[in-house]
Amino acid sequence: MSKTLAVEFQAVGPAGLKIDGSGSSLTVTEKDGKVVFVAGLGDLKTGIKKRDEHLKETLAVDKHKQAKLVVDRSKLKLPGEGEALKDQKVSAQFTLHGTEKTVPVSYDVKRNGSNYAVVGRTTVNIEEFGIKKPCYLGVCVKPDVKIEVKAVLQDK
Repeated sequence: MSKTLAVEFQAVGPAGLKIDGSGSSLTVTEKDGKVVFVAGLGDLKTGIKKRDEHLKETLAVDKHKQAKLVVDRSKLKLPGEGEALKDQKVSAQFTLHGTEKTVPVSYDVKRNGSNYAVVGRTTVNIEEFGIKKPCYLGVCVKPDVKIEVKAVLQDK
């Protein structure tokens, strides 16, 4: 079902601190009327080795290797051929650190033939998933983390 895939995230802290990261370990499948996005957490990178190590410790990737987002396909609005839809809204089940919660997702989608270019966004409070707010040398990031997924999906 999927072709081009990427996941990005951003955490912010005091004094304009922004930590951007990304990963390419993302799969998208469809089964039983659900679209399932699974992101491997072990390959997430921020561009700074020490920060990447701290990220993996914070997410406990040795125990919780992936994050998962599940959407009912019937709730997705899809455009006609050559059309695009912006800022669509849907609820999804998001699993992180062994905890599942319903999260709001906004998405843009553009159709070209059987291909759908999708950009989906959500913000999660990591403390609600049992993850302590990351701090390093007394500087802590806020618990709200923005997540963005980019994919080109192909309809069956």
